[in-house]
Amino acid sequence: MTTTGGIVIVGGGLAASRTAEQLRRAEYTGPITLISDEDHLPYDRPPLSKEVLRAETDDVALKPAAFYEEKDITVRLGSAATSLDTDAQTVTLANGDVVSYDELVIATGLVPKRIPSFPDLEGVRVLRTLGESLALREHAGTARNAVVIGAGFIGCEVAASLRRLGVQVTRILIERGRAV
Repeated sequence: MTTTGGIVIVGGGLAASRTAEQLRRAEYTGPITLISDEDHLPYDRPPLSKEVLRAETDDVALKPAAFYEEKDITVRLGSAATSLDTDAQTVTLANGDVVSYDELVIATGLVPKRIPSFPDLEGVRVLRTLGESLALREHAGTARNAVVIGAGFIGCEVAASLRRLGVQVTRILIERGRAV
């Protein structure tokens, strides 16, 4: 499938959703396509380390599906953008679809740092997506102890949420390559 023209926004978070919303507020009438590798509508990320992790809510969508329909914003979920051809003005998705654009906005956000020497081990988690928060919540339901690496804002929120769930938490701050 190929989408022709308009503005394509790659990303599924706050910046992507707000960009589409502001384009319509500015009376842009052309096609808007929002592409996200996740299976969820764009959502608010701050609650992932708090309310979602503590099972207080799973509804963190920034806008309901009806908003995107009413504003004529095409939302393509579940297939990541894997390559970009700026000469042809196309984005290729993981599912093989090619989406053309007149203008492109890349609003993918950041990816949490992983510790290179840690392989993908069971029980080692990062927190960026709704799916990761739900998996961490499920794992915390049976965990007695946890180590949170990172004492920044999100690390502290995760530690506090895990404590509220009855998990004993040790926080480790890594500063310039050394544990503190």
